[in-house]
Amino acid sequence: DGCCVLLLNTCLLLQLRWTDETAQLETLSCVRLASPLQMEDACADCRLCRGTLFILLRTGLAYVFDSTDGKLLASVDFASYCSLADVSCFCLFQISQDLSTAVSITRQNQALAVDLNHYFRCTHLMTLCCLCHLLLSILIDLFITFDADMALNKNLLLLNFPCRSDVFRSWEARLSSLYSRSKAPERPAQGLPWFRDFPHVECRRAAATAKLSQPSVKPGGAVTCFDVPDGATAAGLNVSEFSALVTFVCPGNTNTVLAYWDLEGQSVTYHRADAPAAPVQRSAEEHLCLLLKPSGLSVVLFCVTQDELLNRLMVFGTAGTVDSLCHLNAWGRCSIPIHALQAGLKNHQLDTVDFFLKSKENILSPASGFVLPVSTQSHLRNVQALCPALDLLRSAIHDTHTEAQSQQFCDQLLSITLTFLNTQTRVLLTSTHELDVNLQECVQILDGYISDLRRYMKKFPWPHASVSLSAAVSIADTDQDWPSLSDEVRCVCCCAVAQGSWDAAVLWSYLTSLHDGVRASAWVCSSTAADVPRWPALAPHVINHSSRCGQYLRDQILDLLARQGLFVQSEMEDFQQLLWRLGQAGGVMHHGKGPPVPQEFHQRFVLHCLENSLQYLLYCYLEHYRLTPGNCPLLTDRNLFESFPWFEMMLKLQKITRDLKGELFGASLTAAQVLLPGSQASISSMLLEGHSLLALSTIMFRPGGMDQAVREGERGQDPLSRVDPQLLRMALSAYPKLRAALFPQSGPRCDVSLYHLLQALHPLDPSRLFGWQSANATGEASSEPPHFSSSQLVSKLAVVESLDFLYYLSHGRPAFAYGVFITQHLLDCSNVKLQICKKILRICILCRISSYEAALEWALPVQFCHLHALPLSPAFPQDCARDGQWLNFLLFVQLHNYPLRQVRSLAASFSPALQSHISLAFQDLHPTSSHQAVEDQGSVARALPRDESPEPPRELFQVLLESQEKPSPWRFLLSEAVRQRSPALSVLAACHQAAELLQCLCVWILASVGDDVTQEATAHIQESPAHHVWNLHDLSVLWKTLLCRSKIRPLIRGFQLFQRESPLIYMLHMYEFCSDYKDYQRAKDKLLDFQKCLLNLRSSSVVLSSDVLPVQWVESQASALLLTLLKQSRTQYELRRLLQLLVDMERLLKSNGPDFRKLSQLSQVLSDTPVPLSAHLLDQYSSAGLQDECRTIMQQLQDLGLFTQARTVAQLAELPIDCLIIKEQKRQWERQETRLAFWRRCHEQLKTDRVQPEAASQFFLTQAEVRLSEPLGSGSELVHLQERCLLLGLAGHWLSLRDPPLPVCRLAALEERQWQSRIRWLLLHTALERQSLFAPSALSHDSFQSLLQEFSFSRTAALDEPAHLSVAGLPAAENDCLLSADERKALAALVAQLLDEGGVSEASRVCRYFRLFHRDVWLVLKCRGLASGELQPELHSPDGETRRSFMSGLSSFVVVPSPDDQVLVQLKHLVDQCCNGKSYCKQVLSLYELSKELQCSFAEISSEEPEAVLRKVLLSQQVDRYKRAQAFISVQGLQPDAVARLVSTAVLEGLLASAQEGETGEKSRLMYGPADGRDTFLQLAKLCGDPNLVGTKLMDSIPTVPRSELSCTVEILILAHDCFSLTCNMEGIVRVLQAARHLSHTHLAHGDGYGLLVRLLTGIGRYNEMTYVFDLLHQNHRFEMLLRKKVESVRDRVSMHLIQNTEIVRYNLRIARKKNSEFILNCKRKSQNCEKKKKNCETIKIAKNAVTPLDCDWLQASVLAEAYDYSPDWAELLYQKVVLRADFSYLEEFKRHRALSAGLFEDISKKMSHHNAPASCSQNLKKLLSHCEDVYTHYKLAYEHKFLDVANMLLQDSKTNSFLKDRLGT
Repeated sequence: DGCCVLLLNTCLLLQLRWTDETAQLETLSCVRLASPLQMEDACADCRLCRGTLFILLRTGLAYVFDSTDGKLLASVDFASYCSLADVSCFCLFQISQDLSTAVSITRQNQALAVDLNHYFRCTHLMTLCCLCHLLLSILIDLFITFDADMALNKNLLLLNFPCRSDVFRSWEARLSSLYSRSKAPERPAQGLPWFRDFPHVECRRAAATAKLSQPSVKPGGAVTCFDVPDGATAAGLNVSEFSALVTFVCPGNTNTVLAYWDLEGQSVTYHRADAPAAPVQRSAEEHLCLLLKPSGLSVVLFCVTQDELLNRLMVFGTAGTVDSLCHLNAWGRCSIPIHALQAGLKNHQLDTVDFFLKSKENILSPASGFVLPVSTQSHLRNVQALCPALDLLRSAIHDTHTEAQSQQFCDQLLSITLTFLNTQTRVLLTSTHELDVNLQECVQILDGYISDLRRYMKKFPWPHASVSLSAAVSIADTDQDWPSLSDEVRCVCCCAVAQGSWDAAVLWSYLTSLHDGVRASAWVCSSTAADVPRWPALAPHVINHSSRCGQYLRDQILDLLARQGLFVQSEMEDFQQLLWRLGQAGGVMHHGKGPPVPQEFHQRFVLHCLENSLQYLLYCYLEHYRLTPGNCPLLTDRNLFESFPWFEMMLKLQKITRDLKGELFGASLTAAQVLLPGSQASISSMLLEGHSLLALSTIMFRPGGMDQAVREGERGQDPLSRVDPQLLRMALSAYPKLRAALFPQSGPRCDVSLYHLLQALHPLDPSRLFGWQSANATGEASSEPPHFSSSQLVSKLAVVESLDFLYYLSHGRPAFAYGVFITQHLLDCSNVKLQICKKILRICILCRISSYEAALEWALPVQFCHLHALPLSPAFPQDCARDGQWLNFLLFVQLHNYPLRQVRSLAASFSPALQSHISLAFQDLHPTSSHQAVEDQGSVARALPRDESPEPPRELFQVLLESQEKPSPWRFLLSEAVRQRSPALSVLAACHQAAELLQCLCVWILASVGDDVTQEATAHIQESPAHHVWNLHDLSVLWKTLLCRSKIRPLIRGFQLFQRESPLIYMLHMYEFCSDYKDYQRAKDKLLDFQKCLLNLRSSSVVLSSDVLPVQWVESQASALLLTLLKQSRTQYELRRLLQLLVDMERLLKSNGPDFRKLSQLSQVLSDTPVPLSAHLLDQYSSAGLQDECRTIMQQLQDLGLFTQARTVAQLAELPIDCLIIKEQKRQWERQETRLAFWRRCHEQLKTDRVQPEAASQFFLTQAEVRLSEPLGSGSELVHLQERCLLLGLAGHWLSLRDPPLPVCRLAALEERQWQSRIRWLLLHTALERQSLFAPSALSHDSFQSLLQEFSFSRTAALDEPAHLSVAGLPAAENDCLLSADERKALAALVAQLLDEGGVSEASRVCRYFRLFHRDVWLVLKCRGLASGELQPELHSPDGETRRSFMSGLSSFVVVPSPDDQVLVQLKHLVDQCCNGKSYCKQVLSLYELSKELQCSFAEISSEEPEAVLRKVLLSQQVDRYKRAQAFISVQGLQPDAVARLVSTAVLEGLLASAQEGETGEKSRLMYGPADGRDTFLQLAKLCGDPNLVGTKLMDSIPTVPRSELSCTVEILILAHDCFSLTCNMEGIVRVLQAARHLSHTHLAHGDGYGLLVRLLTGIGRYNEMTYVFDLLHQNHRFEMLLRKKVESVRDRVSMHLIQNTEIVRYNLRIARKKNSEFILNCKRKSQNCEKKKKNCETIKIAKNAVTPLDCDWLQASVLAEAYDYSPDWAELLYQKVVLRADFSYLEEFKRHRALSAGLFEDISKKMSHHNAPASCSQNLKKLLSHCEDVYTHYKLAYEHKFLDVANMLLQDSKTNSFLKDRLGT
């Protein structure tokens, strides 16, 4: 964009832009950096990123500036953060684009990396500006002053606002409104980037979208050292949040090295250039590492391989880029991954597809230069590996073919893909003269894709089929691509043109390669035509080997060939393929006589049928081709008969049709073989297996019949027909009549045949029916048995009719129907018609097999099973189950008595719904409840009446059938439902029209519950429950019983079944939602539905049936349900929610019901109290009962001090509140805060009324004695001891005011009594702490301590006698103490605390009162005695060691003691030994050292005030006097305000003295003079710790300066500005500028003060804000004074500001001659902009004081944050305020305005662990955690900080334990 940024002299940031129109540089902005850099600071490097300027100094310190206004934002110290002390000069700096990671490089090739987010979180360098003093005073006046209106009006006057009476009332509302309009709560500080508050828009945009993750740089920074050649220097640095890339160069670029530093893994990777290379910089956000070599420009990439690079470029770039890159680097085309192709297809990138296919174009051709033979197997693998990509291309073409917007892409993709496939096919066909199996498969795969893709072409490239071959050849002949045609196609074309001989193979190849299906089909059909063929002869082998078409056309041609009885050899060898081909050509039995293929086909087909159990198909096949054992040897194979027994039987049965006489016996034996698979079928085996009748019937068909069989016996020649007479006689023992006929007991045995036995069976007449059988001697013999196909009978008697398949379907013979249908209808049908007919036939068969008629046919087989004790046939029930015919299923299994177990297994075939119903219908009716164990039969028997006993389980159908025989079936079913405990019977009973639903409902409920509930619910019934007539009273008892036991589900289900319209269903659901799910919203909806339904039922004018429950009864039961639900509430919370739910019910249900509204209000009042709402009130509710309960509640609330809640309860129950008010006032006096304020008011009133000190002291002393005499418990005694200490202190304070003064002994007596109380208080407090986890809180500790300090005896001067500071008189041994051991220990602790607070004199007095030996008191007094000279130094130390030199760091001054100064040595030793009071010892030591330095006595210097001593130190002429003064301030604990007052006063004196005396010889008595310079003043200002205080004091002192001393005022303003600038206090700076403007216009501009004007301007140095000085100088023609004064030191600075300041430009323009108009307009525009900035600066209000958020309360801190658009670290503030300082009022204020998030508690916990807080803060943290609403965070932090009692409480609490267990389990 033609812009550039220049950094001039490390202080000016200049932005320029080159414009093509004017061909000149245009200045966009020129900003002076508010830089703390000095002239000697050298800038090592700078970077501009996201509108933020980073400047790195050679020392390793980096400054951060805003590029818009030059404001200093932050600083980073690399060396300190990385803990490196000896880091040399820094040279390079770079920051990542997201501003999270900064890296710097040193001259010694070291790199330092810093995570800036962690850096600024830890070091807290991002400081805040503070609220002004005026705003603070307004807030203090507003919230503390009693008279708020006066305070507000006063402050409004200060702000020049008109006073309004309503301002105060709306002030809090305005604050609340301002807070609500503040920004939404941001993420925790540690989740926000460090630059979140930067003003530049780019930083804010980056902060809003920043997602902080785990940083790559570890906390504390990362440091590494690079291994580079000697002489290499770092020339370039690129940084990201994960890595850093450093470029090192050598002279002449001879040895360039690139170092890649992985910040997370801390590893360094090097790339060393193999040739001279120069680094190249490119202005872009992507910092690429570019090297310029002799060969060209190169880029170096780390952590990426060549394939990864190309793959990413392919996916995210273009294929052209990849191709060009490979070409430039001489890389071979890489293997592009398939996901790159997928991405290219998805984005319609044809170049990616083309590049992919080009990378695969050589997979079938050897690389150039190689002549080794390539295995065809590798070709096949390559083609197979290519299939996924080809599938992807085909799928893309298919998906985009029908999309209009993608048509062009589809066409081009199709063209590219077909070209690739044709090319690969051509390569395969031309690479070899003969294709082997692998290459043929390759061609077939490629040809398949070509065939699939041809259908997507717009038009076929060949003419219509009617075009002659010669025309086609001519087209091919004139084709320009003749050289690319294959040899075979050329041969075809040449032969056709020359009209030579016809080669069938070549011509067939030609036609099929063109996929010319029409002419190919015509050729196949003409080969068998009778006329003269137009085509050459076509043999099957030609078709098999010369076809070049796709699979689809090939199948069509082979189907045509098969219909002509011709098959190719490959399919003849594959029997499964051959069968499929025959199926396409008409089937295996389509032809008439001979088989469709050679003879061996019969054998293969027979074996196929045997292996696949195709019995019927095999039977038909043998019949069709008349295959017998005579013409088919396979049919005589005994191995087949053994493997497939049914096969021999089928052949024998089939033989009977051809030989009716001799094969019956053999067929009978074969049938027996099926029954006897384990042995050979014979008559003897039948007898042995128990098949007597079967053996007897078989004997009848053997030659010779029964007579010959018995006569021959075992001597028969045929082993199969031999019969053992004895075995036969034994087998017939089960049939005595038959055995007697065959084996008579007396008389000769005649030959008995089967026909003799049949003579007695009419209408069977063996003499007529079986004459064809030779064994039948009862009638005339005939040649053959009569049958329906007998030609004689047919010609004489039959009516010949061709039966249709529908006839067989109607007679239940689906197999015959199917055969007839096939032979008569489907052989010549089309495919569509065949499919429709098959579907209709399937439906007919399915409907038939499960119909009622089918059930009748299946009855006989089932009866047969019953007779022979066989398992009942499951065929028909299974068919019914599959078809879902449940009614036929039930009828069939009931009629035929199927076993229950078998019925259940058969029911599994039903659908899930029907299966469930059937299972319920056939389940047993258990006499015991499902809730009761089986062994508990005794209790069941006792539960039943005497005339009844438990019955065995009965089936449901058994009970139903039995009920039909009863006069009242539904009553019988109800009775059985009670006996059998079966609820289903009550539902079936309700199905009867005469049934009463009320009784059915009662029985349902009774049968659905356990025995204990049954006994309770039927206790009022005298008769048996099975014979009881149920009524509404019984239902009421059941209702209440189940509700009391929370058995709600049986009631819900019962009412849904029998009372669907009853309103009680809504009530039951309401109960369920409240009790089980705690879903009160849905419960409320159900309650509203109940009310609507009840109102409709009341207002309905329709006469209700007897089955509808009465409205009054419904209301009564609803009331009972509500009361039961209320009484079952487990917690007060549940009770309160229920009462809120029932508020709207009012008295809708019963007139005497509870007043839910009052109960709800009462529950709401008690919600935050430990007082519960008694359940007794719900049992017997009345107005009087409510008042009695409220009286009890009021008393409990008063005892707890909850008077507001007690008053509300009294108003609710309309009770008097007189006693309540009196007790509240009494309790108010008992509050310690009230009494504390009372004693203070008493003190103020006595002081106001000027009461005599003696009387006032006696008053307080009397009250102290009253406190002592009151008998109280330990807790109250603790409070009264504190109050007594205060009263004794007040008495002593008033007594010390008496004039003349009293003897000191009276004051000492009072002090001793106070200390006795303090000892007693500490003992009691310690004891209570041991007994309880929490310390008892008496008075507010802070308020008590402040009052006790205010009226402390240590403030009484009369008690401070010099003798008390002497060692003399102190107790020397512990045995001298007058106290017990516990009291002595408590007093020692109090004295130690007193010593730490500096009360040495009081500690000494207390030890003397109680004769207490305290080692630290002795050490402190001895230390003072040594320093003052009262004690002489000892030769040995107190512990007996020899004298040694102590150079203790505790000494405040670097003074080397002389060997003779034994006092100093022993003082330091005493300081080391002292534990409590060490600070006092240090002060003594420092004063002693000062006395030596200042050459005065210790007594003199110790008697002076610390400020006076500090003044002496500063007036001394020591070189290090400021260091000594700072140490003195630190040791003496001087307050910053006192030091600031001293410094400001000294500066003012020096300035006035200099102005009045001209700095003569008075310098020795002045701490500061103008000649001392700015550095000296700043050293003085820094002594107080906060230079702002000095600046403020100086500004406040200006009104005291005489008006004649204007120079003094000017210097004060300059010095105050230096103070404010030192801390960047903008409010103070603005105050100085306003005062300077007033001084300039009012005093300096009207006299000869132009020199002072120049001094003021140059001293302050803010030329942009003080342009009025230039105006004044110019108007008065004094502008040259600015450049005349101190030319050497001022000219450069003034000139620089003249250049950048538009106001100065304006004045130069007035002086200079006319310039061009464009430059003048530009200057005017900039001057207007600066004028706006100047007005903005003037609107900033003056600040009286500067505070930090840590010094404010919450409201003040929030105002600070809002005023400066700053988000404080609330976690840090809460940690400091609440945890460290125990300020829980701050926490309460915080909670009222902001939410306490879980993250906030975690941040506080981390700070607690990180800062190693004292153990005393643990209780504060525990109390803080109690405010955490996140249960898991509360538990986790309590566990981490070892608050095990809190963690256990959370785990045991019923409200939180379930959630915690689930959360901890995951």
